[in-house]
Amino acid sequence: RKQKQQQYPQLIVFDLDGCLWKPELYQLARRGEQSPFILSSSNPHQCQSRRTGMTISLLRDVPGILQYVHQDLGIGMGISSRTGNPLWARELLSLYQLCSNNNNNNNKSDDNNNTTLDQVMTGPLEIVNEPKVQHFHRIAKATNLPLQTMMFFDNERGNCQKVAKLGVTVGYCPEGLTRTVFDKTLQHYPRINWDVVGIDL
Repeated sequence: RKQKQQQYPQLIVFDLDGCLWKPELYQLARRGEQSPFILSSSNPHQCQSRRTGMTISLLRDVPGILQYVHQDLGIGMGISSRTGNPLWARELLSLYQLCSNNNNNNNKSDDNNNTTLDQVMTGPLEIVNEPKVQHFHRIAKATNLPLQTMMFFDNERGNCQKVAKLGVTVGYCPEGLTRTVFDKTLQHYPRINWDVVGIDL
């Protein structure tokens, strides 16, 4: 039996809160946290509230996944987030770096040391508290890409199911984005029905 040849999406879109980082921004707001944030001096995947020192961190597998998509696959990436704190989200995207925690690792290219998330998220950034279906219609219009050529990751079941009905290949990651979920979703691209990887598959 001939093995299926891997196909790749033309755009990969990510949710933010609970998908790429934790805690979620609304949780910070409830605790009275305030912008601005600063990048940790010891961890390029962790930011702190300048006022209280409260930390918000990229999830463990996220930097490696984003670096793989950007460098190895060369696929554009975008954001679909309904956060109520869009300015905070954009600030964090401008701070987090893709480089290794070990800044002395000479095997890493120096070009990656200061690459921030907003530099690799070259696709549309839909960071507005509106339904994600609307986000994706605007993303499709802005990129002139069919929805069937996109892949999406979110930690909320309802968002995943609604976006999958548009023809997008969707991966459900209730504990945040992991390499296991990413790889499984990529293997199932493209979906020709409304199945969500992690829910139906």
